[in-house]
Amino acid sequence: MSKSQGVKPKLAQSRKKAILEHVEGQRRRNRIISFSAIVLIAIVVVAVVIALPKTGNAVPLPGYLDHCVVTSTVYHSHPALSITINGSSVNIPSGVGIGGACNHPIHTHTADGVLHVETDENRDYTLGDFFLIWGNHDNDAQRAIFNSTEIFGAHAISGHTLTMTITINGNPTTSSEFQNYVLPRTACESASACQSQPSFQQTSIAIVYA
Repeated sequence: MSKSQGVKPKLAQSRKKAILEHVEGQRRRNRIISFSAIVLIAIVVVAVVIALPKTGNAVPLPGYLDHCVVTSTVYHSHPALSITINGSSVNIPSGVGIGGACNHPIHTHTADGVLHVETDENRDYTLGDFFLIWGNHDNDAQRAIFNSTEIFGAHAISGHTLTMTITINGNPTTSSEFQNYVLPRTACESASACQSQPSFQQTSIAIVYA
């Protein structure tokens, strides 16, 4: 066999090897590109999900609160609520519990703390029910927090105290019922308002965190 005949197979093998290495390299690059594309798509999907407006509410309401009072009311009561945290009065805004033409069983029309308990059901409501409606209205779980040891995330620990006083017709009484306090059916917010309703009692609820 001549020398030139021995060189040709070697050249062919080297060329074949180079081609195989090129193909393998191309495959490797394609796999990297595909993986990068998948990662990029995943990042985009996550970003879109985060950016989308959240559905639902941070404070879902139980059925007896999550409805609009549209028929004649069984009773209509107006207790007054005030909240003081570390010496500062907390604003109870108007329109809590009102969405368009929908009035929930407990709502506010003004920003003076007067609660309107207007219901088409023969049932009682608690102060905790109002905080649930408030948290739902603001879509804020912390706004719904109220119990004997905490209000709006402020805990009655490390020297802090949380008290609640119920004043009926000018007579204050310390209450330990907190969120379980049943809102009276015959409450009016002021002495003048009670004049037209002799069977009603002027009722105010004062919550103080200090």
